[in-house]
Amino acid sequence: MSLVLSDISLSRGGRFLLSGVSLSLYPGELLIVLGPNGAGKSTLLKLFSGEIQPDKGIVLLDGIPLSKYDTEELAIRRSVLSQESDIHFPFTSDEIVRMGRSSSKLRVPKPLEDKITDSAFKAVHLGERERFQIYNKLSGGEKQRTQMARVLVQDKEPTQRESYVLLDEPGASLDPNRIHTLLEKAKQLSKEGRGVLCILHDLNLALRYADRIAVLKEGKLLAEGAPESILEENFVLQHFQLRTRKVPFPEGGSYLIPLGPAEPESNHMPYSPNAKGVKENVHR
Repeated sequence: MSLVLSDISLSRGGRFLLSGVSLSLYPGELLIVLGPNGAGKSTLLKLFSGEIQPDKGIVLLDGIPLSKYDTEELAIRRSVLSQESDIHFPFTSDEIVRMGRSSSKLRVPKPLEDKITDSAFKAVHLGERERFQIYNKLSGGEKQRTQMARVLVQDKEPTQRESYVLLDEPGASLDPNRIHTLLEKAKQLSKEGRGVLCILHDLNLALRYADRIAVLKEGKLLAEGAPESILEENFVLQHFQLRTRKVPFPEGGSYLIPLGPAEPESNHMPYSPNAKGVKENVHR
């Protein structure tokens, strides 16, 4: 059981967005994808979801090419939260969330649908005011939480198979406490057996929540494995242009204290894959 990108390449306008990328998402884990702006993170998620097709390579869902699944089948196998959340019709937040169950394979009796919807709104801490407000009148953070609630209702009954949850920068418009709430929910989904992929920019959130991380840079998979092993000071300096100090975190694990941008001469430091704290790609 896995969702797999196998030797994927994709180009647009003569420029490679991804090149030779192989990466798998497994049920029961939270995989966090990191990388500088323009690294190809959102493109990778769109390939995992089936929104776009690669020029080279193949995407497999539980051993079957993703292209072989119809939209109805995909609706019960994976759910997606994209960066874009604008809706051009006057739907309420409640209506948007219920769209997560619009597939005929996800239809349940109305009382059960109501119960599932109620639970999703409570999980993302949206009340009656937000729930029955016109979606486009909500704040950016409220829109993100509405979209997360839509993902949650899609991932409920019927639970016929393992499912995959794909989140593209879900905390971009959220307050710090809401980001942690959302990531705790993502972690819970993984513990319940889902394979959860989440794109983030915050390295410390990855250290705290990820079971595994994948780091992209310039369309290539730079590193993959345990966050504690990869996110060392030298690696962050080289690939995120940020000076840090790694210290123990009070609740376990580590924390990267940001010290400021890399000094100009640091931009030209030679990168050694065997440098202290840097882990080469690790695949299951």
